[in-house]
Amino acid sequence: MVRPTGIGRPDGNSLGGAKWPKTYSFDKSQTTMNLQEGEQFGFLAQDLEEVFPNLVHKQKHIENPTEKKEDIITKEYNSVD
Repeated sequence: MVRPTGIGRPDGNSLGGAKWPKTYSFDKSQTTMNLQEGEQFGFLAQDLEEVFPNLVHKQKHIENPTEKKEDIITKEYNSVD
């Protein structure tokens, strides 16, 4: 079995805006993405990016509500791996 080494905890003062989890909800009327309903609890990618930039990646979501080429919508967002 491979075991990780050098495990530590970041200093609470170094966590910036990511120090505390947030509550949030998604406005599903603005997208066709399969997002969870109701109140969510967690860290925001934008906050984590300040402290752990290697965990946050830019993503693109392409929507085509009418299946016409001219109606294609591309939305960019940050995600956490």
